[in-house]
Amino acid sequence: MPVPCVILPINRSARGRAPWSWSRRWTTEVGICATAVTMSVQADFQKAADDIRKLKEKPTDEEMKELYSLYKQAMVGDINIECPGMTDLKGKAKWDGWNSKKGMSKEDAMKAYIALSKQMVTKYGVS
Repeated sequence: MPVPCVILPINRSARGRAPWSWSRRWTTEVGICATAVTMSVQADFQKAADDIRKLKEKPTDEEMKELYSLYKQAMVGDINIECPGMTDLKGKAKWDGWNSKKGMSKEDAMKAYIALSKQMVTKYGVS
């Protein structure tokens, strides 16, 4: 859950006064810190990765490819390696999966990975 944080006070109507001068019109805004949201997503992502390692059964190849591509996009970002040769079928499949996530933000990839891992845990269970 995101942690609320206090954003600096804002003077809504300074009217010629310095923006830091005290008046009755000062308000304090409460918002969600971007770093708190990111840290929460990262913690959930790490827990999801740990849960995937503890699955009772091995997911299908397609599920593994999707998990791999989302994990790589979340950890590294856009693909940064050359496409493997035609004889490396497994490497080519992994490369294609990761390349399909090109342009997805790291945070979006983490969120998608978390959602997919929850489905896998429900489907296969954890030991």
